[in-house]
Amino acid sequence: PLAVRALTPVTLGYFVADLVLLSQWQLTKGSQVERYLMLVHHIASMGVWPAAIYFDWVARYVIIMLSYESTSFLLTLLWVLNAAGYKKSLAYVVTGFLFTILFILLRLVGAIPQLIAMYWAPPWSDSLMQEAQPGGIHWLAWLFSQSLILPHVMNLFWGAKVVEGAFNTFSGLLKNN
Repeated sequence: PLAVRALTPVTLGYFVADLVLLSQWQLTKGSQVERYLMLVHHIASMGVWPAAIYFDWVARYVIIMLSYESTSFLLTLLWVLNAAGYKKSLAYVVTGFLFTILFILLRLVGAIPQLIAMYWAPPWSDSLMQEAQPGGIHWLAWLFSQSLILPHVMNLFWGAKVVEGAFNTFSGLLKNN
C-alpha cells in the first residue's frame, strides 16, 4: 500500500535517529536489558519492514505497527521536558497522561484485532501463502512474517513500564497535594 511505502522511510529515519540518541534516553531507571531490547527492536524493524513492503507480504500488519509509532512523538516530548528540567511541570504530567492513554489504546488494545487476525489467518501458513501467490512467497517474506508477534510482546513489556510509570507519577502528585 502507498501509505506503507510513504511512512516506512520516515520510520526508518526515526529508528536510526533513535539509535544514535539511545545513550541519551533516561526516562526510566532502566537496565541494560531495556537498552538491548530497544536496540534489537529497532534493528529488527529496520530489516523486517522494508522487506514486507518490497515483497508486498504482511504490509497491512506493518501499516498498523507504523501507526503505533505515533505515540513516540509524545515519548520524545517527555524526554525533552525531562532533559529541560520540567519533570514536575503540568506540561510533563499532561504529556505523560496523553502518552499513557494513547500507548494503551493504540499499542495494547489496538493489538487485539491484529492478534486475532494472525490467529485465524496466520500469514506464515502454507495455505495462505499458496492462495496469495501460487508457487509460494519469497523465503525472506515467510521468515519475516514469523516475527510479527514480537512487537506485540515488546509492547506488552513496555506497556507494563508505561502504566507503572504513570501510576508512580500520579500517586506522587496525590501524595504532594
